Amino acid sequence: MNTQAIHMDRSRERTSVMELSILFLIMVGVFILRFPTLLQPWGADQGVYGYIASEMLEGKVPYRDMYTSTGYGVFFTYAALFKLFGNNMLALHIGDLLASMTTVLLVYYITRLLYGKECAILAAIAAAFFGSGQAFSGLYDMKGAWGTYWQLAQREVFMTPIIAAGIYISLLADRGRKWHLYFWTGIFIGLAIVLKITAVVMLPIFILYIVLNEFVGVSGGGFRFSLYKVTALVSGALVIQLPFLYYFWIHESLDIMYRAVFVHTSIYAKLSRGNILANAFQGNSYIFIENMTIWLFSFASMIYLMIYERKRESYLVVAWTLGTLVMILGQGKFFGYHYLLIIAPFSVLTGFGIKIFLKSLPTWRESVMGARKNIIQIFMWVTILSNIGVFAVNSYEYYRWNGLYLMGKISQDKYYEVFNVFPLHLYSFPADYEVANYLKTNAEPGASLRTINGGGDMIVHYLSGLESSTRFTSTWYLFNKELYDNPLTDQLRKEFINGIKNEKPEYVLLIYYTMDEFRENFYGDDYSDITQLLDYIQNNYKLEKSFRDRRTLYRRI
Repeated sequence: MNTQAIHMDRSRERTSVMELSILFLIMVGVFILRFPTLLQPWGADQGVYGYIASEMLEGKVPYRDMYTSTGYGVFFTYAALFKLFGNNMLALHIGDLLASMTTVLLVYYITRLLYGKECAILAAIAAAFFGSGQAFSGLYDMKGAWGTYWQLAQREVFMTPIIAAGIYISLLADRGRKWHLYFWTGIFIGLAIVLKITAVVMLPIFILYIVLNEFVGVSGGGFRFSLYKVTALVSGALVIQLPFLYYFWIHESLDIMYRAVFVHTSIYAKLSRGNILANAFQGNSYIFIENMTIWLFSFASMIYLMIYERKRESYLVVAWTLGTLVMILGQGKFFGYHYLLIIAPFSVLTGFGIKIFLKSLPTWRESVMGARKNIIQIFMWVTILSNIGVFAVNSYEYYRWNGLYLMGKISQDKYYEVFNVFPLHLYSFPADYEVANYLKTNAEPGASLRTINGGGDMIVHYLSGLESSTRFTSTWYLFNKELYDNPLTDQLRKEFINGIKNEKPEYVLLIYYTMDEFRENFYGDDYSDITQLLDYIQNNYKLEKSFRDRRTLYRRI
């Protein structure tokens, strides 16, 4: 196959009205596909992150005043979205939509720069379509993440366009021989690291690419240019860390942040780890099914590029793709939304692959007709059409349900019923929504609440307006038997239990276990601290109300 035309100098190509019109239609398609997400409630993670961001706007500091082991980048992102779009659930969904649309645009322009307009259009369509499925929720098999609410505004949503922006700038830097642009590539990679430390994988990928780019081939600039680029890259990645580190330093919480993000996270990661390959496929098979087209064409394209092309820019795309897979593997245990990182690089490769493998004849019509004689092309066309069919079947009920709500044919309470993963997970938005509404109506102004065994239930505080009487935003790990004897967990659990006794919150909410179930699960001398906590609650609080999905509310006597 002749690919010389595909790799001509795209810098001279002008954006036509037709091209802009097609790109506009693709963006409209993204908006239509993603529109139902604007109606949906938060998942468990969003409840925690949203609560922390909201409290930051009131002057509180993450980790010191609101404890979590999650990296701080997402809190600043959420706080910025609240400032821009209002302090409400919709603000995060608008941010998610904008990030998704930005990803599609960057995929388009990266592919256009590398492989031309036609491949760029195909890549953008792939990113728009396959980036909007239900599979990335990570809970599809649980029948609880209708459409995506669990994946909305996750860190990976924002990391994907940020890393793609770094890729695009590096391509421009090399084509224009402007080594200083690598500073901005470093800025973007540094921002991705701020969101999640696994993005540090991209730094050695870029460094290796720079070295090969400058030392291999007649156009290379050798040691001097290589040093300039690497210095600019690393400087950008480090400089962007400074404002965040300064924030924690002036609030005297730098050490607390370090222990939470690096020490505590590593402890939790050990709990999650097992056989990496088994974890990658177990419970995530629906991702491969729903997105089979981009997986097929991405790996076929990588093999083709490595064998036939061997261009340095294509090596960068392949390394970017493999780097995202390494970032996913670095999680140890995978959830669907972790795979959002693949959307950008897989879509670029898919746009290239469809052009190379399917359009072997002058027109698409001739290609389809000619595919009847080519078993490989038959297989690829069948995969694409079947994949579209699977997507449509899997998504029908989701769009129908959102349509019913949008048309006013079901109430909000009824609509929220499907956003529930209990009992396979601690979190139940319908239950927490019910608790929040009860407290909003019945609690006195200034009342405080403490949740026990919460797995993202800060949404109760966010929706009800009740203050949390503790800095802990999730407490499930304090009551996890696999982490029970860990020294840090033991220290944090003691702080949590003593805090209840000292601060005497107006309300205590037991989650997932009732009082009797707590006693049954944590029976014996090994769990004496939990037994004492339960005794304290029973002696000083009375049962106020029981809610669905094992939410039990106690009120101080």
